[in-house]
Amino acid sequence: MQDWSPGSLLSQVVIILFIEIISHCGKLFTFELLMRIYSKGTLKKFWEKHVDARTALEFWYSVIETNRFEHAHDIVTYFRNADQVGNGRIVFNIANNKYRLVAKFEYSIQCVFVRFIGTNKEYDRIENIKNI
Repeated sequence: MQDWSPGSLLSQVVIILFIEIISHCGKLFTFELLMRIYSKGTLKKFWEKHVDARTALEFWYSVIETNRFEHAHDIVTYFRNADQVGNGRIVFNIANNKYRLVAKFEYSIQCVFVRFIGTNKEYDRIENIKNI
C-alpha cells in the first residue's frame, strides 16, 4: 500500500508535478473576465415594444458580453456609429439610427449598465447625458 500521508515522498512528488503542470500550462487555469451587462431585461422590454430594434439589440448584447474592453476607444472602434459622451458613457445608434442606447462602462470591473434606451426624440430630451 502506498503512503499518501502529508510529507511522504509520494505526496511531495505529486505536489511538485502539479506545480510544474500549472507553471507550464498556466493559461489553462486562468480566465479572462468578460463584460457583464446590467440588464438584458431592460433591452427585452424595449424590443418587445419596438420589434424592429430586437436584432440590433441582440447583436449589441452578444458583442459586449463576449468581449473584454479596456477603454472606450476599443468600443467606439468596434461600433463605428457609437460616440463617447463622457463619464464612462457611450451612445449607440440602434436599428439604423432609429433608437439610441446609452450605456455606462466600468472597465476595471468589466461591467456595463444600460442607462437609457429610447427613440431619438426621447434621447434629445435628456438634459444631462453624462449623469444618467
